[in-house]
Amino acid sequence: MKPFSTGSASASTGWRAWICSPAAAPWDSKIIEGDALGFVERAGERFDVAFVDPPFASGLAAKILERLPACLNAHARVYVESAAPLDPPPPWHALRAERAGAVRYALYEFLP
Repeated sequence: MKPFSTGSASASTGWRAWICSPAAAPWDSKIIEGDALGFVERAGERFDVAFVDPPFASGLAAKILERLPACLNAHARVYVESAAPLDPPPPWHALRAERAGAVRYALYEFLP
């Protein structure tokens, strides 16, 4: 099972559309609506991919990156969107970081 944790019904609608598409067919996926920080703290399993797209300018991206290692496999990839540039310390390795208008986005590899 590959859970997707979202904080809002509108975000969940987009994920549901993708999960039901042929592109997602190879994965057994599930959407979890609720507090992403709480989910990360009690996940109980490890993942290879994570998407971090908190409410804009909330500051939650950095908080999630602090807690996310507890539920990631080595070499997991994490896509993050934020208002401000992020410069997380190891175990994060930036693979790419760009900007589109006011949104910063980056792809990190988890290197424990």
